[in-house]
Amino acid sequence: MIKSRRKLWLFVGLFFSVIILLTLLVAPSRNQLMSGSTFGVAPDGYAAWYEFMQERNAPIERWQKSFKTLQQNYSDNSITLLRVYGKSAQFAVSKTEREWVKKGNTLVNLAFQGRVTEAPFSTSHETDFGAVKIETTRRNTDSFKAILKDDFGAIIWQEKQSEGKIIYVTTPYLAANAYKLSPGNYDFLANLLESSGGNKILVDEYIHGYKDKETQEIEETSNVFCLFTKHYIINYFNSRISDCLNSYFCL
Repeated sequence: MIKSRRKLWLFVGLFFSVIILLTLLVAPSRNQLMSGSTFGVAPDGYAAWYEFMQERNAPIERWQKSFKTLQQNYSDNSITLLRVYGKSAQFAVSKTEREWVKKGNTLVNLAFQGRVTEAPFSTSHETDFGAVKIETTRRNTDSFKAILKDDFGAIIWQEKQSEGKIIYVTTPYLAANAYKLSPGNYDFLANLLESSGGNKILVDEYIHGYKDKETQEIEETSNVFCLFTKHYIINYFNSRISDCLNSYFCL
């Protein structure tokens, strides 16, 4: 009887473990983060800046596919990829992304990064493109090449990667909708991207959960397979648990 009870709990535990695993696989891999998205019209969105870039005829478009697809579709190694991570996102540049950059591409990451310092929260910095308003106390004090800095450290800096480079910005709000009345911010980010050497600027909307029709169809097909597998496994374990319960109570 003790062995039967142990067997029962083993099946129950395994059953719920499989359900949790499959749920994680089927669930969206990225949150729908409007913060930092060019579709976002709230103060922390980038809709106004994207419209500004279109009006100046910049070679820019929204990228709504995975990074893996980006690697497959563009082999000329002259892409500038902009990622605005928003207020709550965490990120790290992967080994695969670094290898892609080394081939001659540019990756620009806007996010909360760098150390919290004693810098004033709101500062204004004169540049060739007008005054740039920065609202964060974060700075980078390491020895990377600074693009914009003050006495407390780098606000924007770049890291050379063979033929390419990664550019970091300590705030995701550099050219958010809230700074529409600060034209220096919009011009500064535009020049930062246009002077990177890339033939095309892609804004990563996939990290915000936006996917084009082709990507949706591919991922929906994958999800259907996962759901079918989940349904099959649930039925299997239901049957096994039922058999186990029958054996247990019929002892």
